Amino acid sequence: MTGPQNIDSKAVHIFATWGKRCNKVIFISSEPSDKVPIVKVATKEGRDFLWQKTRGAFQHIYDNFLDDYDWFLKADDDTFVIVENLRYFLSSYTPDTSIYFGHKFKCFVMQGYMSGGGGYVTSRTGVKNLVEIAFKDPSTCWGMDKKGGAEDVEIGKCFENAGVVAGDSRDSLERNRFHPFQPEAHLDPKGLPDSFWYWDYIYYPRNEGFEGCCSDYSITFHYIPPAALYNLEYLVYHLRPFGVGTYPCPADVPKEILQEARSRQQLPQSQEQPLDDQERKQVEQGKEKSSQEKQRDEAQEKQESQPKQEKETNFDNGRTDLEKPKETEEKPVEIEKEIVDVLKNETKNVGIEDKKDSVR
Repeated sequence: MTGPQNIDSKAVHIFATWGKRCNKVIFISSEPSDKVPIVKVATKEGRDFLWQKTRGAFQHIYDNFLDDYDWFLKADDDTFVIVENLRYFLSSYTPDTSIYFGHKFKCFVMQGYMSGGGGYVTSRTGVKNLVEIAFKDPSTCWGMDKKGGAEDVEIGKCFENAGVVAGDSRDSLERNRFHPFQPEAHLDPKGLPDSFWYWDYIYYPRNEGFEGCCSDYSITFHYIPPAALYNLEYLVYHLRPFGVGTYPCPADVPKEILQEARSRQQLPQSQEQPLDDQERKQVEQGKEKSSQEKQRDEAQEKQESQPKQEKETNFDNGRTDLEKPKETEEKPVEIEKEIVDVLKNETKNVGIEDKKDSVR
């Protein structure tokens, strides 16, 4: 949800950060724009007309995209969404279930409703039932002529009357994934005063503070100004603590070390990644090279096992150059002696340099 006054100050920044990770993103506004993809809803701007925008958005989704996508997320233009965590959470559910998820409040709607600012996500079947059942019954769901009220409460009533379940999006430790405020408001136990309306609205038991408020796989935060959007973008997608977690190593590690580390990973066969054409070619070349080296070693062992006289006879009978005894066969001792002498000289030089350093 956005408006003409927020295109430059908010919408373009959503589009530049988390919006680019969606399969498709559209902005609902009363006026078109060439800076972000806009769906124009025939209504006025202002809080009193948010319901009309919300209803118009779901009608547009139903008319144009219902069969193209599985889930549909509604968020404000000051919401930050970690799209990968949203996909991870939804992977446990089917879009054929009539359900929606968000930060759940308990007032006004019997089954509860989801905070509008914190964002909520609805299954394909949920959108279908909303439009085909609730939108067709003005006695249970507001029509487009209504204004005022709270759009999240009103859409919550429509969902309930259409049989769309208000699901539980908390993690296994009962920590929230969708958040109606900024991270610091939830992480700080005193971030929200005890007298704040929020504590009377939450559906589940109070569970705030650094250890209890927020899932490690949180999905949304609300009231995020544009500068903070980029802060979160950096902290979530770019900052990496070296050696912690399963992230790819960002350091310029020598290729040999990386190859050795990968070779030590004993992955089950089902997790092995298929080789591309170049890698497969390299493997085949390596196998061929190993086979040739093995044959050469076997020939050399066979040659060494024969009597010396037989070697000379074979040599006279026209053996190939590869099988001929090397003229330097009797020189390894001399070569080793030279190497030892070189190492001794280098050791002396190192000692001299060390003495010079100590004098300095």
